[in-house]
Amino acid sequence: HMTVIDSVLSAEDSQLRSLGLSASKVAYVRGLAKANINYDSLIEKSNRDIIKELIAVRGIGLWTAQIYLMFSLRRSDVFAPGDLALKEGARNLLGLKNRPSSDELNILSQGWKPYRTIAAMIIWNYYGYIKKKE
Repeated sequence: HMTVIDSVLSAEDSQLRSLGLSASKVAYVRGLAKANINYDSLIEKSNRDIIKELIAVRGIGLWTAQIYLMFSLRRSDVFAPGDLALKEGARNLLGLKNRPSSDELNILSQGWKPYRTIAAMIIWNYYGYIKKKE
């Protein structure tokens, strides 16, 4: 039977584009399919090692790797300080005058260890709530 990876590799660019992928995202998806990542083995690895392995693939950045850790691997102590909604949500929630930089938000998030993923979920939900109110 055909795996998702086989399907991606055998698909025409036009088929992948018809799914809403830009030309660059088609290239990234194909690169990821060719990367031969053993996803089952990731469960055993540290967050740092997983991030290193994922960002080695062209088109996958730190934010994507962090989101993968949070949502796919369900790691409880991951934070994505570069996320715009987290920055803006934290600014509102904490009553900060200015939106924190990624570095500032990363420092702030250290106080939420070992549950930074849960803190991120709360901030994302709060951000969604305030956006609805606007």
